[in-house]
Amino acid sequence: MRNNETTIAFLVGAIFFLPIGIFMTYMTYSVSGMEHMRAIGYMIIIASIISLIIYITRKIDSNINEEELQNALRNSGISQIDDLTPYEFEEWVARLLRADGYKASATKKSGDYGADVIAEKNDIKIAIQVKKFNQLVGIKAVQEVIGATTYYDCYEGWVITSASGFTTAAHNLAKKHGVKLLNKNDLALMLNRLKK
Repeated sequence: MRNNETTIAFLVGAIFFLPIGIFMTYMTYSVSGMEHMRAIGYMIIIASIISLIIYITRKIDSNINEEELQNALRNSGISQIDDLTPYEFEEWVARLLRADGYKASATKKSGDYGADVIAEKNDIKIAIQVKKFNQLVGIKAVQEVIGATTYYDCYEGWVITSASGFTTAAHNLAKKHGVKLLNKNDLALMLNRLKK
């Protein structure tokens, strides 16, 4: 969502500033002593054109990514997770990670200190909080995995969910602490990659 907002900001910037740059350049073109204003006008025009190019490039990339995601969702078999219980989903996540070359196992079902799965690859140990949710996952899951990362002496913390995404608060806290967030779409892309 934020990526989309940034892309739109480039378009709005281009549309807003391009006429200003053209106006400044035109109004100062035949007036002597206004060369610096004309130069500013040229810079605004160039910046607006660059913003427009960035917007078009991002829009093309976004359409390609959306198409790739839709293909992944159709072909991955990700819908199978909808019928799993929370504990089955934890085991499913551990199996998926093992298929991707991780050493991964689910922790005990109670007193897990905020990690449902511990994974390791290339000497990097990861504490993973797994959430079998239908709604957006909130900040609590991120807080739990931050604690688990310390408790289990892990280098990274992840939150993996069957839901479509995370709340803004969860994103903000995850970014501050370097926690990786993976939703259902990410799992579908991973499944598709492993199938290939």
